[in-house]
Amino acid sequence: MTGISENNLFARNFHGVKGFRNSEGVQMAESLNSAYLKKIGQRGRISIWLVDGSYVRTNIDEEFTNLGQHYRFTYIPKDEFWNDQGASSEEQKIYIDHLLVEHRLMEKGVQYDQALV
Repeated sequence: MTGISENNLFARNFHGVKGFRNSEGVQMAESLNSAYLKKIGQRGRISIWLVDGSYVRTNIDEEFTNLGQHYRFTYIPKDEFWNDQGASSEEQKIYIDHLLVEHRLMEKGVQYDQALV
């Protein structure tokens, strides 16, 4: 799989959505639901989830790294951050701080390369 094109139309929230498909015909809602492991936090309106990064890279997007948010990976719902389960708790704290800044900037229209901090 080459990852999911940003040109595809995605629903805002995939939880419970049956039959939503990406361009490869994979049932996206089921694929996304399988990635979730545990909600590990909340920052304002943002839910922070521990996900199975290996599953995400194998079944959803091979470009997913250790962390992600909607404006970088459009399949992640807008009000969620994803952290790979392989990260230590200290790394997760750093990732969350990074994602808060990146998400805020990209939400305002800043390009990804410029939002990296």
